[in-house]
Amino acid sequence: DIYLKAHPRLSDAERKKVCGVMDCQKLSREACAHAAQNSRLPVQVVVQVLYYEQHRLRDHHHHRLDQLSPSPDELSRLRRENEGLKLELVRARAGMDRAPAPARAVPPSSPALHRLTPPKKPSIMNTVTQKLGRLNPFLRSDAAKPKPTKPPKNRRYSIS
Repeated sequence: DIYLKAHPRLSDAERKKVCGVMDCQKLSREACAHAAQNSRLPVQVVVQVLYYEQHRLRDHHHHRLDQLSPSPDELSRLRRENEGLKLELVRARAGMDRAPAPARAVPPSSPALHRLTPPKKPSIMNTVTQKLGRLNPFLRSDAAKPKPTKPPKNRRYSIS
């Protein structure tokens, strides 16, 4: 740039020849930014500078993504763990379906019932199952059941 500034009467061919010596890959970021905005440089050199800067940014971006992405071993371990959790969830759902309903012979106010059954705490599996059911209504078994509807009110005596 200093040479081109000192010799403003150079022809385009001479400018290309002088700038051909310059290695655009070795320019710093500041030099690339300056070269991209410099009107004394030939257009081919400006395009070349911009190309190498874009290439450098793309490589830097891919390098950072490679550092963030998990290794293949970790991915396979996570997949196995995920499959195990899915199987456990299916087994828990099947166990809930097979479990007998509580006996209705004991009245709810009986003191024997309170002594036998501890207070019910929401389990982790129940909360996970409920949340999954809310997320995907197609997986719920009760989604196929029609909701009870109220019978229409008799409006025969309404004054309107």
